[in-house]
Amino acid sequence: MARIFVAVHLSPEVKADIQDVIEQLQEQGIRGRYERPSNLHITLAFVGETTQTEIIKHAVKEIAFEPFSIKVSRIGCFARSGILWLGLTAEKQLAELARAVRQRLDHYDITYSPSPFKAHITLARDASELHPEVDLPSTSMRIDHISVMETTYQNGHRVYVER
Repeated sequence: MARIFVAVHLSPEVKADIQDVIEQLQEQGIRGRYERPSNLHITLAFVGETTQTEIIKHAVKEIAFEPFSIKVSRIGCFARSGILWLGLTAEKQLAELARAVRQRLDHYDITYSPSPFKAHITLARDASELHPEVDLPSTSMRIDHISVMETTYQNGHRVYVER
């Protein structure tokens, strides 16, 4: 069994800019379980524990879309779960991409989380402050590829590996 999700990788430049945002939050004394820069991504569909990784990879390869660009647009929170996140431009294109992924998973009878898609990049879980003010990066990134990712653990840390 593997813990699988379908996601958009972020470029090294965007990850570095987001690391600067995380450092701003930490300098403000905001506690939480911060994402490691190497794990930053945009989840399109969360599958969870499955033995169907190869079928999921096949389904994702069938998805064709016009590349588009994104930028960070705001900081926000999911107050109920204590998650701080960065919102993105091109929300409509990201939602359409998530819908295409979920339709292909449906076609192959792959079960995934039914939670509505919300275009975001998770910064921290269990954050001590949910409405911080930070300087947002202006770096943009072109989305032209989606990935099937597996959650693994190395030295007690979550690591996301492309499959």
